[in-house]
Amino acid sequence: MNNNDNLAKIVAIEGMVLLKNEDNLLPIKDKTNIALFGSGARFTIKGGTGSGEVNVFHSVSIEEGLKNHGFIINSEYYLDECANKLNNEIKKRKKLMRKSTRGVNPFNYEVMFSIFAKFPEHYAIDRELTIEDYNKTISDTCIYVISRQAGEGFDRKNTKGDYYLTDIEEHNLKFVTEHYKNVIVIINAGAPIDTNFIDKYNIKSVVLYGQAGQSGGDALAELLLGESNFSGKLTLSWPKHLEDLNNFKYYSYLDGNDSIEEYKDGIYVGYRYYDSFGIKPMFPFGYGLSYTKFNINNDLYIENNEIIIKSNVKNIGNYKGKEVIQVYSRPINFDNKEFQSLIGFKKTKLLDINEEEELILNINLENLASYHEDIHSFVIDKGYYEICIGNSSDNLTPIKNLYIKEDIILDKHTIINDKPIEFDEIKPLIHEKFNDSLDIIEINSFNKINKEIEKEDINLDIVNNINDLDLCKMVVGRIAFKTYSSAGVVGEYPTTYNKYNIPIIYMADGPAGLRLAKEYYHYRNGMNKGVSVLPKEFIESKLFYAIVNKIMSFSLKKRRKLYTTAFPSALMQAQSFDLPLIYKIGEHVKNEMIKYNIDIWLAPGMNIIKNPLCGRTFEYYSEDPLISGLMASSLSNGVSSNNSNKTVCFKHFCCNNQENNRMKTTSNVSERALHEIYLRGFKIAILNGSSKAIMTSYNKLNGIYTNSNKNLLDGYLRNDLAFKGIIMTDWNDVAPDQAIGYEVINAGNDIIMIGGKNIYNDLYDALNNNKLDKDALKTSVARLANFAINLKNDKK
Repeated sequence: MNNNDNLAKIVAIEGMVLLKNEDNLLPIKDKTNIALFGSGARFTIKGGTGSGEVNVFHSVSIEEGLKNHGFIINSEYYLDECANKLNNEIKKRKKLMRKSTRGVNPFNYEVMFSIFAKFPEHYAIDRELTIEDYNKTISDTCIYVISRQAGEGFDRKNTKGDYYLTDIEEHNLKFVTEHYKNVIVIINAGAPIDTNFIDKYNIKSVVLYGQAGQSGGDALAELLLGESNFSGKLTLSWPKHLEDLNNFKYYSYLDGNDSIEEYKDGIYVGYRYYDSFGIKPMFPFGYGLSYTKFNINNDLYIENNEIIIKSNVKNIGNYKGKEVIQVYSRPINFDNKEFQSLIGFKKTKLLDINEEEELILNINLENLASYHEDIHSFVIDKGYYEICIGNSSDNLTPIKNLYIKEDIILDKHTIINDKPIEFDEIKPLIHEKFNDSLDIIEINSFNKINKEIEKEDINLDIVNNINDLDLCKMVVGRIAFKTYSSAGVVGEYPTTYNKYNIPIIYMADGPAGLRLAKEYYHYRNGMNKGVSVLPKEFIESKLFYAIVNKIMSFSLKKRRKLYTTAFPSALMQAQSFDLPLIYKIGEHVKNEMIKYNIDIWLAPGMNIIKNPLCGRTFEYYSEDPLISGLMASSLSNGVSSNNSNKTVCFKHFCCNNQENNRMKTTSNVSERALHEIYLRGFKIAILNGSSKAIMTSYNKLNGIYTNSNKNLLDGYLRNDLAFKGIIMTDWNDVAPDQAIGYEVINAGNDIIMIGGKNIYNDLYDALNNNKLDKDALKTSVARLANFAINLKNDKK
């Protein structure tokens, strides 16, 4: 096993979640006779589709991982049948894509991608099991794999075969529980599915495999055998019924209107909703089982504006294991706050049997604050806050009450939307009551640190000799099918920068790793080109694309191979609750960026998961902004470690919480919900991380495209948070009936990704007609140029 496989496997082990283990069915005691069913057993899905996918030559399936660890599979005939059906299903998918793209402009990438997203590469190759299958596989143990796929461009469907089980899966689960003594269900999906089948068929053991990257099969095998122990915790509540969610009524396409998304749930997203409205999810936020048990003793005191938690964690079970300490605040008797919110967490080391460890958590009191729209500031409101500690949001022990004697007003923020929202937000039903059995710590003072905002110092001298047309060219990025970077880079600075001796910056996609071409041609002049330059869906959908791809990728050169690491999805990474591990992922990707000449990694995705039907749920960390912000900051610090010249790009800023109609929809959000939920993760990541780039989202925010929102970009990002990096649009975001180029630059967005002659000519016309602010244009080019020079000069 190489280092790529090893770290990817470790992340998968830490991120998988044991959802149920009745009668201690796991670990598996006998691996010599296993019935393995479900289409995902052999055709395991390693990651989601779209820009979040990472191209690798091989990923370890569940079947392969089990065999690698000595499992004897007696149902290979069934898996072979599935394989034989696969080719026909692939042909069906290609036929559907060709039919759906008839009459569509082949140059409209966004429309094409949205069509492809309706047909994810998940094939119905399972069949109904019969008594003949049981007779062929007589065994005590059956493992059944349920797989789902989703991705960029289209939200999931609340139908059978997507969120719900197919009729065949229902039949098969009923069958295996009636015939096999021990049934283990593996969920190979990047987002929640309907899990009412667990109680319906009395499934004893359920594992959330997730989308576990290139080494997931080996990781699962180690966990099932007890060679490793489960320690993953959910960063996303799993609903018992989709209808339980308030936003189910209007999310994305569900209300028949995906053009306007009213965030009526306000701050009550995820567990904040469940807990504040007394609704029980199927699996709560922070939940995850282990083979062992822990005893936790806690102490709490206040020091220098911080809540100091000392947790002594002892392994009192029969297996080595890790535990995650989670700290929550419960505001007492407030009628406008969530029932509880996560304010801190930490994971233990691997504890041997009877071993203990003291964890110390330093939690800033600012985590208790709420946003007050009337004064545009976060405020720690006067009153009582019960601090609870445990290992999931529904398994907590109250420790002490904090009493804030007077309102503490924190930093003031730019008004992003000065118009009141035109809908009513929901109001909480459940509030924590005062517990007089707890000790009270009174906080009489707060040493507010007046943070000096260091103004951005932009050297404009670098643009003084650049003519106006070139200035316009320099704020329009491009995709190059031949590049001095690695084949498969998704974007780079335009070649105009070379004219002024400014380095070109190269960008790669893939939040689960670098998304580059697996095979490429290398030329004497140092340039590289992919063996296939267009996405395979394009090639399969239209003869036009197939011909264009052949012409563009033709070469007499010998093919070369490029190896990157496909880590588990971001959601799985977050389920590890292990910030040092996320830092290691960043370090690893940094080394690959150095090797393959990549400057900006377009990751991580930081959008809050509002609803499990979001097509890119797998690509985001959590429904909770603290988790999202801390995970992103750790990843960014890993990429920038040892003074490297590499950086991540936090995305998609902000409120890109649905995929349907993402280029046109408006996310209408109150200022309070915006600051407490949807901006907070970005704020945490910017203040604690080291990203030098941010990508705006496709959608509008309260009617204004995020990439054209001056209050959001120049106001909130650059002034309030003192962000000094570059800001880019999402790809193909400036187009007819979408964002307007000069408005994007005027608002503080530095580079339009991607574009060509039509866009920079439009900018030039706008400049000559006084629509494009020349100072804003020069500032953007200077920022981009200085960014490139500093990044390349910092290279070690």
